[in-house]
Amino acid sequence: MLRMVWLEISIRTEPVGGSEPWNRLREKLANFPAQGGRNIFAAWPNIDEHPGFRRELVITARQENRVVGGMAVLTGHLRLGESRLKTAFFYTPAVHPEYVKKGLGAKLLEHAWQTAAQHGFRLAWSSGHSIFEKKHGFVPLHSARNQCITIEKSALPACCHKSIARPIRLSDLSFVRMLHERDEQDAWGSILRTTGHFSFFWHTWKDCRIVSDLQGKMLGYYLCRIGPDSYLDILELSSLKEDYFSELFGQIRRHAGDAGKSSVRFFLPPAHAGLVFLSRSGCPLNVTTEKSSSRRGSAGVFALMNCADALEDMIPEWERRLNTLDFLGKTTKCTLVVARESGPWTIRSARGAVSIVPGMGANRVILDRDEMVSLLLGNISDGEWTAHRTSHLDQDAKALVKTLFLPRIPYIWHMDRPELLTGRN
Repeated sequence: MLRMVWLEISIRTEPVGGSEPWNRLREKLANFPAQGGRNIFAAWPNIDEHPGFRRELVITARQENRVVGGMAVLTGHLRLGESRLKTAFFYTPAVHPEYVKKGLGAKLLEHAWQTAAQHGFRLAWSSGHSIFEKKHGFVPLHSARNQCITIEKSALPACCHKSIARPIRLSDLSFVRMLHERDEQDAWGSILRTTGHFSFFWHTWKDCRIVSDLQGKMLGYYLCRIGPDSYLDILELSSLKEDYFSELFGQIRRHAGDAGKSSVRFFLPPAHAGLVFLSRSGCPLNVTTEKSSSRRGSAGVFALMNCADALEDMIPEWERRLNTLDFLGKTTKCTLVVARESGPWTIRSARGAVSIVPGMGANRVILDRDEMVSLLLGNISDGEWTAHRTSHLDQDAKALVKTLFLPRIPYIWHMDRPELLTGRN
């Protein structure tokens, strides 16, 4: 009986100039139950205003022209140092009650995977579909706990009355974006932020505070939210100059007092300049963890979609590392053999320049797909793993592999995490 039902259902991507108006299609999908997680069409009526929305990446299932299911794939770019990897974000399928638990959600996900691959995506993100994720080798970008810095309000620098904090205005967005892009240099694994991000999430950004001096010159900003219990949460923080941090923290201390909070939690990258300033000032920093609602981690899971193009996209970052770590006079190469890929690929470094050529060569490193994406993201930091996999390589090739795949601490800002759209955070 199930087989006969499947013969009547067609799964397709929506054409850009489709005959069905978008609002009507979205309303239909908003009324269907989500297959794990939250129905993004119901939660975000203005999803078409998201900067990563593409009508041609909306997948629908139809039975005789009647919509019985659908899902959205949003676009973005994962920033890994100097490299930018085009990333597809897979959101929870919504399925008509008649087809719940009949495999339609899985069919939609598979069709979306094939569609994204055809559109040239390098990486994919998923919001928690275990069977689909296991099949395609998804790995978490973050651990299952969010690291944050907790500080007692009284330990922060006191406000010197040389600055004021005011609500953000639309005219301030260029200033905020400029500071954010500067701070992003130290956030490995961040998602590139477009101008449309601020308008789409304005319901959250309107709580941002601009700190300026008494003459109106903007010194920095902080994005806060009222946390649970006695906490004021700071999701973003940036200062035009290091000297201005004392004024920013003074305003945060005053904000916490006005909100009746005794502690402040900072959700910032480990190397953030603001945390470095507090540490140098002798402020007692308490590193704590916040348990994520998903065992897959606080920023979802990622998988490799197109290994060859992903390697090509990593060249700018790899060349930066080689030039920084004194590889300019060396010429060496290694070969990556990735399971279930059409490779292998030979990576050659010559005087700081990197080239990637299909084909088998010397100094082979054999990897699974999940290991490959973990290396790209910087997740693998186990020295024993690296030593075991590179023990047969010559010395120059060992140094090359360790340089290309440096262990990092990936970090995605809270306001850029895909879970913001799914309600899983």
